[in-house]
Amino acid sequence: MGALLVLACLCIVGVFAARALWRTADRLKPPLGPPSRSDSKPPPRPATAGAHRPQPPRTSRPSAPTLGFAEALDLRHLPAGRHRVKGTFAYIPAGRRRDVGGKEYYLVREPTNSYDPNAVAVWDLSRKVGYISAAKARLLAPELDRVNATAYRVNGEPPAEKIALYVQIPHIKGIRALQTNSSKKADTE
Repeated sequence: MGALLVLACLCIVGVFAARALWRTADRLKPPLGPPSRSDSKPPPRPATAGAHRPQPPRTSRPSAPTLGFAEALDLRHLPAGRHRVKGTFAYIPAGRRRDVGGKEYYLVREPTNSYDPNAVAVWDLSRKVGYISAAKARLLAPELDRVNATAYRVNGEPPAEKIALYVQIPHIKGIRALQTNSSKKADTE
């Protein structure tokens, strides 16, 4: 039995070694296409560190939201739980996350998202910083759709010792209570 286990392990290691060699061989192949000419001009050299490069004009960060968040529904007064913002690596480099984290974020539903129709994106004032988890979005999306606002203002937490971003997502019960209160007001008017 032990010899059979050793044989199986050697087969697995052999498969991975063959795959690694195959990939290395692919990288070492000469590129397809016409051969390069030795008499052609070399590519232009990048500018040196001391060279002056024109910089685009700096604009100050707007004091009011610029992406239509002025009419966002404020959910900061509702009881909430702390959740990590997922996918920040795709939107913000690790070195810049400390600059992005803030005390206020906006949740924006993305029902046309091709990966997840329940997607809820997390934005700061100027850009998308990530998403809430798919499991939380699956529960939260129908409730946000019933409220029917373009965006929802929530509390956030700046990164402390880690570079992770956290958002305070209101509990489902609070959002449902918000829906019933708004429907009662509409009935009385």
